[in-house]
Order: sequence, then structure tokens, then C-alpha cells
Amino acid sequence: MSTDLILIIVTLVLSGFFSGLEIAFVSSNRLKQELDLKQNNSSARILAQFYKNPSRFIGALLLGNNIALVGYGIIMARVLEDPIKAVLPAAFNTEFFILITQTILSTLLILITAEFIPKVLFRINPNAILKFFTIPVWLFYILFYPLIIIYIGFSEFLLKKIFRIQLKDEGYTFSAVDLDEYIKDYQPEEKEESTQEIQMIQNAMDFKNVKLRDCMVPRTEIIAIDIEAGIHELEKLFTEKGHSKIMVYEGDIDNLIGYLHAFDMFSRPAELKSIVRKIDFYPETMAARDLLN
Repeated sequence: MSTDLILIIVTLVLSGFFSGLEIAFVSSNRLKQELDLKQNNSSARILAQFYKNPSRFIGALLLGNNIALVGYGIIMARVLEDPIKAVLPAAFNTEFFILITQTILSTLLILITAEFIPKVLFRINPNAILKFFTIPVWLFYILFYPLIIIYIGFSEFLLKKIFRIQLKDEGYTFSAVDLDEYIKDYQPEEKEESTQEIQMIQNAMDFKNVKLRDCMVPRTEIIAIDIEAGIHELEKLFTEKGHSKIMVYEGDIDNLIGYLHAFDMFSRPAELKSIVRKIDFYPETMAARDLLN
């Protein structure tokens, strides 16, 4: 294997490495990272420094990617020149068409092997990828730190002084999206014991999108009692169904007039009418959390 071919492979691997890490960093779950940090994980402590200065970390990855791309471009131009001259017809065998052909071939190769494939692979489990490559990235970050500071500082100077853009250095605030992504990626060791708790958290996350129509019980499944029924019948219904509230109707179940609460049975009522509670009516399009509030 020739030296040029080895260098091409190395530059492609480095470019794919930096491109993949960039997308892994952007798509990683910050909540998972924070939990790893709380567990005193060594790699998490290093990554925490990157998360505190994301622009510097992204800048380091871009710097590494650019160095790899420049080296790749120089070597590929030298490697492809003679084969292209041998293949192109005499009418197109000029510097211009040779350059165009070199650009197209090298660009297609770099896009497939160092852009598309790494970014797809590194997005599958970004937090694990970042943790695995923490040490190599940290060494590269330290090695090129002076260059990173120079060109990021120059960029910030242009934005602030020339373009008059106010840069805000705000800390990251965790949101419901972080928790939702963490729950989706979470794989409990004891699935049977954890499934119910995970489902409860997921339901709480999804509750903001629930409408009243989603909470309605089909007419045939409504547990209700006639207002003229006796107390013993109501006690039996509470015992059998296990509900704390039972709807009350007059004449027909379509004519609901209120509901009964199991707590009121302690007052030993003589008839149902004395403990019927008023019901309010709300549109089925109303958000369930608004009604709950």
C-alpha cells in the first residue's frame, strides 16, 4: 500500500471522526450527561468542561476537520491527476477539466465516507460515543487549544465590534424535552419493576397534550346509579366497582344530574338526594391539564 493511499485513509478517518463527534455532541442528551456527572464519572467530568464551553469544543472539532480536509484535498489532487489525464479525451484534457473532475470525485468520496456515514452512526447512541472518545478528543483539544482561542476570539471580535451583535453566554436550562429523550433512551436493568414507574413518568410527560375527549369513558362503560335507588344499592356499587365517585342520573343515563362521593357515605345519609354533588360541564376540546388546575 502506497504512502499516499495510507494518508488518504487516515485523513478520511479523521474527518469522519470529527464530523461524527460534532453531530454526537449536538444530539446528545444533556440530562444523561448531568446524571453521569453526579455519579462522579471521570469521562463525564471532562465532557462537562466541553458543555460549559460548547463554542470552543465545536471550534476544536471544526479545526480538526478542516486540517484533515486540507490534507485530504492536497493528497487526492496528486493521486488523481495522472489517472484522470489518462482517462479524459484529448479535447477535455486541460487543467480546468482535470480540476473539475478531481473536485467531483474527491467531494463524493468525502461526503459518503466522512460526512453521511459517520453522522448517521454517531447519532445512534451519542452519549455513549462521546464517553468512549473522551480521552482522544481531550488530548486534541489541549493540543490545539491556543489556536482555538485565537480564531474563536477573532470571530467574537468581528461579531461584537464589526457586526454589533450581542453575544449571550447563558447556561443550559433543562427542559421537558431532555427528560422525554432520557426516558425514551432509558433501559432499566430490572424491566418488570421499572416499567410501571417509567410509564407513569411518560404519561406525565404526555399529559400536556391530552384533551378531555381522550379521558372520556364510553357510554356503555359508565358506572352510574339512579337517583331513586337505595343507599344499600349504592354501597354495593361502591364495593364492587372500587370507584371513589359514581355518577347519578334521573330516569335515564343520558340525564346525568350529579355524582356521589364515597366519603359522603360516612355521614350515613337516608337517601341519595341528600349527598348528590353538582357537576360542571366543559367542552371536550379543552386541555385536561387546564381542567385539572
